[in-house]
Amino acid sequence: MNSFFRIDGPVYNLLMKLWSLFVLNLCILIGSIPIVTIGVATSAAYAVCFKLHENNDTRVIENFILAYKRNFKQAIGFSIMQSIVFFVVVVDLNYMIYLDQQNLIGLLGVSIVGLVLVLSSQYTYSYIARFKDSAKLVFMNSMRLVLANMRVSFLLSVITLFLLFLIVTSPIAFVFVLYLSIFIGCSFLVFLKSFLMLSVFKKYEM
Repeated sequence: MNSFFRIDGPVYNLLMKLWSLFVLNLCILIGSIPIVTIGVATSAAYAVCFKLHENNDTRVIENFILAYKRNFKQAIGFSIMQSIVFFVVVVDLNYMIYLDQQNLIGLLGVSIVGLVLVLSSQYTYSYIARFKDSAKLVFMNSMRLVLANMRVSFLLSVITLFLLFLIVTSPIAFVFVLYLSIFIGCSFLVFLKSFLMLSVFKKYEM
């Protein structure tokens, strides 16, 4: 029983992980205060989670700040670009669904663009956190990873879309997710996704 509660025991490790995720969640929220820096904070969070998974490195604040500074320029560029494309897709979808219902080809085209955006964005910020490449290669390799790892890509997208569906369709779920996000929700989501992404990235690092 004593070994169960030791410093290297499972209870201590679990509590340290939870504390690390709580601290990381605060870092994400603070780093995302200017909304355009959400992508930067997400990329930094992935960098922290990769170190948590691989090395059990709990220097959350230090690792977050280093990654935030290192990836700022590239991550904010993708964040702004994806936000603009996402806004255009949402506006076009609403227009075609409610005002231009006969334009099925246009609706299909916009839906495909939206799908590509959702799929590629699953890897974009984790890729920036893991590798040093040009913006062009980040986008191209993110799409290649989507196509080469469809099972993981599908699972990552389902996690994201399920949360969005809950938030949009249920006021209670929206409040619950919002409440959870204040404490550990954002960091836990990144922690979960980073575990799946490591299984993909390590195949190409060998």
